[in-house]
Amino acid sequence: MDLTIYRTYVLGVIQIVVLAFPLYYLLKFLRRTKGYRILLGICIVLVGVSIAARELALDEIGWLLDHVAAFLPLAMVIIFQPELRRVFAEIGSRAAAKPQKPQADLVAEIKKAVDLLASQRIGALIAIERGVSLDHYTRVGRQLNAPVVSELLATLFYPHTPMHDGGVIIRDGVILSAGCVFPIGALAERRKAFGTRHRAAIGLSEETDAIVVVVSEETGLISVAYGGEIVRGLDIDSLGRILASGISSRDESTTAESIDSVREATPALDKVDQVAAAIARIKEEA
Repeated sequence: MDLTIYRTYVLGVIQIVVLAFPLYYLLKFLRRTKGYRILLGICIVLVGVSIAARELALDEIGWLLDHVAAFLPLAMVIIFQPELRRVFAEIGSRAAAKPQKPQADLVAEIKKAVDLLASQRIGALIAIERGVSLDHYTRVGRQLNAPVVSELLATLFYPHTPMHDGGVIIRDGVILSAGCVFPIGALAERRKAFGTRHRAAIGLSEETDAIVVVVSEETGLISVAYGGEIVRGLDIDSLGRILASGISSRDESTTAESIDSVREATPALDKVDQVAAAIARIKEEA
């Protein structure tokens, strides 16, 4: 009897651990997504109404809530559809991909090109592919398969060149395609102040795990979009740290932590906009 109780206890602990770890990492992942607050609000409303229905003996409402709760997993799939697609695509890509070494030369070439473009206030949109393939977005652009050289990368964005308005995709140290069109994504209130390049960068980062670098042609500010969020007003060294972390590791949490650490040291968006406007005025007057 004692052995049976001990076995039951051990199996119970194992089941709790097996369920706890996936649930912990799922909640950790969901907290970084844009649908987290929506799901949290739905759960709060359902729990609140359910408690009120039981306390007030509202049987019809209670019956309705019991049936609505059965569709909550489906609601989660719909709400988190972009994030789930990106995660599963990343898992599949990791299974087929070979481990990569840190590419310091690649980071240095991208930094030099971005620094040059920012100093001249030339707009740019550069996507660095990671786990999720960007082949879908190369169909509109021009295939190049050229090495990442700072002079070439910068030249692609110079005004009056045929492909300067589109985005560039970099894969495994190669400029895969230029003149690409990226998805704009949902236009939230906070994005109305962004230009087309910034909204395209956010849209692509929502659908893939790419790191997207943006240079504003109005202010010369450098921004990075990742996971549906954007960090603006970066200096060239901060950009280098993000690129080094993202290119050397395909782990989403590692890249997100690197970007979060840079974001904490970056001024608030309103201050960034004020400084950018002041710089633009000074350059115009000069």
